[in-house]
Amino acid sequence: MERGISEDCFLEFALSTNTVEDAVKTRDIISTLENIHLKIITSDYHLERVKLIFSEVLKNYKIKFIGVKSNFEEEEYNALLNHEKKAIKGIIKNRLYY
Repeated sequence: MERGISEDCFLEFALSTNTVEDAVKTRDIISTLENIHLKIITSDYHLERVKLIFSEVLKNYKIKFIGVKSNFEEEEYNALLNHEKKAIKGIIKNRLYY
């Protein structure tokens, strides 16, 4: 808005506590809009799980996913990647509930 973009160009904020809730709240917010093309931006280490979740919850929408490079130290980055891999395995094994 400081750069001249009107406030009505922004959608409601999807305040959530996890990635599944992000996708569900996004779906609820955009459900009344037409001809939607989404760009989902997330961190590089989180990208695969975001793709898995958002592709399911928002399967009726055109989506482009963008992973932004993280600047964590290698040890912390690897820990985050391991967490993501474990979470993805859990989703694949137990299915996605939303």
